[in-house]
Amino acid sequence: MIWLVLIPMLLVAAAGVVLPLLRPPDAEAPRPRPTLGRRLDQIERQHGAGELSDAETDALKLETQRRLLAEARKGEEAARPLSARGLKIVAVALGVTMIAGGAGLYALLGRPDLAATETVATPARSGPEAMIAALEAQVRETPDDVGLLALLGESYSGMGRHAEAAEAFGRASLLAPDNAALPSARGEALVQAAGGRVTDAAEIAFRAAVALNPEDARARYFLALRKDQTGDRDGAMDDWIALLNSAPPDAPWLPQVRGFVEQVAAERGIDISDRLNAPAG
Repeated sequence: MIWLVLIPMLLVAAAGVVLPLLRPPDAEAPRPRPTLGRRLDQIERQHGAGELSDAETDALKLETQRRLLAEARKGEEAARPLSARGLKIVAVALGVTMIAGGAGLYALLGRPDLAATETVATPARSGPEAMIAALEAQVRETPDDVGLLALLGESYSGMGRHAEAAEAFGRASLLAPDNAALPSARGEALVQAAGGRVTDAAEIAFRAAVALNPEDARARYFLALRKDQTGDRDGAMDDWIALLNSAPPDAPWLPQVRGFVEQVAAERGIDISDRLNAPAG
């Protein structure tokens, strides 16, 4: 029974530290810049003239409002030792450390043997699940926070909840349509949710990413994998080799992808040694 008391106590203690870090700081209402304010008026005029659909109008308004807030908070963010995203990451890590550390310390130094010998197992949220629950609560309070949605998507991915990660990244993409990393992350989550298959939806996400950033390595890799899975093996190999040869020498993913491509080539009896740049170092 001691664990049924200890775990809630740890969760309460962690929440007392984590939630203030996750809560957006109080600030005066941001003042929109006139040029961006005129952009909102322009969107309304285009909508009234029938040049934009309702969905396009809403998406453009959200993006414009996001930029207004970003401009208004620019001075405030520069004065902080950590960005809002950095604070959220620290908060999650701190909470997990408190819960895991407290439980581990008791397991090592406490006397769980003094508790009742027969207890009924009661599932309880703890550790990363508790932190995800806190992130979900924050997203419900601030559903337009792109950084918070992206962090939630990364947390879902780390827990193997790939379908939920894809949904979170998708929502963030709608709010920040110029950010190539978000559709790229959504595509990868969709691939993971499909057991490694690059689905139609994942391909759409990756193509959106490379349209914004043609050098997005993740999107380029998975688009090549899509070709391979749909029968265009030569096209896939060409794309993988182009990706490897254009990569910075210190790219952290380079050795893993190079090893994968070389292994695939060897299994298929293809000599690509003269097509690949020499590895750095």
